[in-house]
Amino acid sequence: MKITDILKVVSDVTNIPENEITSKSKREDVVRAKRLFVDCSKKFGYSTTTIADVMHITTQAVRNLYATQDLRKLYNIYSQEIEKRIANTK
Repeated sequence: MKITDILKVVSDVTNIPENEITSKSKREDVVRAKRLFVDCSKKFGYSTTTIADVMHITTQAVRNLYATQDLRKLYNIYSQEIEKRIANTK
């Protein structure tokens, strides 16, 4: 799956536009979507550098998004819908 497809799925599921996920916004709902995008991208094997390029942020910022979250709780909220949509794009 292409990383842009992951971005689209996360955007659709969270109702946060793709351009906001890749923006500098620090609104709580946008940051939640950013963290989901980073988590999903990592699960599909994308490197920190590639994720940083897509999000227009530093690799350190990607690491911080990944490290400073409770992924289990956050991912459980959206996981079924994300997994369903990702499976449908294969």
